[in-house]
Amino acid sequence: MNIKEFNWYCKSELTAKIIADYDAHTVDVTNFKDDSYYLPFSPEIKPTWEQWQAVLQSHCPSKHNAFIQETLKELALDHYDVLEIIKKTKGAMGHTNCTVELANDDMPASDNRISFWRGNQGKFCKSDRFYKADEYGYEAASEYLTSEILRHSNCTDYVTYEMVPDHYHYQNVARHCCESEVFFDGYPEGNEITLAEFMQTHSSPDDLKELTDPNSKFRARHTLSETISKLVDLIVTDTGLVDFGGYLTAVMELDALTRNDDRHYNNLSLIQFPNGLWKITPIFDNGSGFGARDKDPASGGVYGTQGPWLFNEARYYKIGVRPFSSSFEKQVKACRSLYGPRLQIRNDIDLSPAFERIAAVYGKPVADRMESVWTLSQKKHEDMFVPKITRPAYSSEQSRVQGSL
Repeated sequence: MNIKEFNWYCKSELTAKIIADYDAHTVDVTNFKDDSYYLPFSPEIKPTWEQWQAVLQSHCPSKHNAFIQETLKELALDHYDVLEIIKKTKGAMGHTNCTVELANDDMPASDNRISFWRGNQGKFCKSDRFYKADEYGYEAASEYLTSEILRHSNCTDYVTYEMVPDHYHYQNVARHCCESEVFFDGYPEGNEITLAEFMQTHSSPDDLKELTDPNSKFRARHTLSETISKLVDLIVTDTGLVDFGGYLTAVMELDALTRNDDRHYNNLSLIQFPNGLWKITPIFDNGSGFGARDKDPASGGVYGTQGPWLFNEARYYKIGVRPFSSSFEKQVKACRSLYGPRLQIRNDIDLSPAFERIAAVYGKPVADRMESVWTLSQKKHEDMFVPKITRPAYSSEQSRVQGSL
């Protein structure tokens, strides 16, 4: 029988044991705490095999990370294997106070903190600063420009990014990076939980499929607004974050404005605290806006050779989107129907200095291309621009009451 025993630790305290049968694909969890903050799954959840595999994967670097081979070399592994990575690292990846180790295993853990975190871009920390390297195109410029937009908005809780030219070398190629504070360091007692992880560990398999599978029967029978409402209600019930719907609406509005086509469930996050309270994370990961990863379907190359270099209206609307719909505008309309308009931006915003900085790093053609997206967005979403900020976009305070978990 291929049965493996795992120990789950939170801040070095053993809080759960997991018995996984790799032949029968079953998993049994014994919890030593009642609070889900300390546990791999909410106490009332009997996890499926798929949920357990997703938890393990969330404690490993992404297989599709641009620098995964360098990470595997750092771990002395010749191929990608989740269990081998867990053995080497004890699951100590990313922003979490929880780790997982394979019990009674004699393989020594790596002495090095792995530099490449979740997601596809190369990511690393240096001197308490966080860096993400460009992978497909000009992601750092998109992060920087979005920060500048948010600086003139009614969103007060967001990660500020700066461009750092030629800061990372990979395969003898210098790559631009974006730089920011390690925002999670401001919450040393908290665990970051992405929405993907939250739904894996705080919802039933049926709810998970209904909310995340675009081809599920639920999605076929219900409107986009009903799908979003069910997700938000689940989160509000379990966390007490009563304005999560407002946060989600503001993010969908921002993505429509910047045409960020990579807002998936792993870059929407919550912070869980040991006292049972929760907080919404600052808005982060805006690197796929302004056509930064726009690929030409004919050549497959970034920036493409087909169609205009500068964005016209047809190309503007052609950019795909997620997590809820293939249309930015449909997502915004659905969220607003539930939670009202949220994002406000001062109509006297002047981004010309930002475009000049982008031109100095990436060249004028990239700056002009990004500006063409911005010009269209100002026209298409003129209702977001106001002469005076009148209210915050949403409440980012900790939940005032403990959730039901």
